[in-house]
Amino acid sequence: MLISGLESFSQSISDIKYADCETVVVTKKEVTAFFDIIFDMIIELDNYHEQQENNIVKLISGDIKRDKRKTLNEFKNDDKITYLLKYQDKYIGFCTFTPVLNDKNKIIGCNFDFFYIKDEYRGKGLGRYFFQDSIQRIQKDIKNIKFITTSVVYDNGPARYLYEDNGFKPYHISLIKQL
Repeated sequence: MLISGLESFSQSISDIKYADCETVVVTKKEVTAFFDIIFDMIIELDNYHEQQENNIVKLISGDIKRDKRKTLNEFKNDDKITYLLKYQDKYIGFCTFTPVLNDKNKIIGCNFDFFYIKDEYRGKGLGRYFFQDSIQRIQKDIKNIKFITTSVVYDNGPARYLYEDNGFKPYHISLIKQL
């Protein structure tokens, strides 16, 4: 027996054709061309965080107001590796990885920094597909990495479940006290 409300979720998953999905690698040279799409999704992600109760992100950083030019420069100047999820000719998600270097400037791992799927495409299996595909791609794009780290707000159950279901284990816990 399905839990109430999951009937439509199960139906929507069966309607998805993963052949209609494509993970697009955005090179440093292409960041400017794709940046409007990425920035719009970053703003949607920020808005999502602003709407959450007990928002630790807002507590730490105050009101979230991103400067587009500064954010573009961060994407162009950092060593971020960016992937976009294209579904039926629409860009519906993105994620970024930042290489972790050892003391000899050799890449030994990656931080999984951003992960976002547009709201209307959530709950259909596309995020899981994109997440798994991105993890496989980063392992091919950067040879011999030993680990991938990420962080997630404790209250974000769906993200925590996705990460843990794909082999991520809790490693470090940060605690905060609101004053």
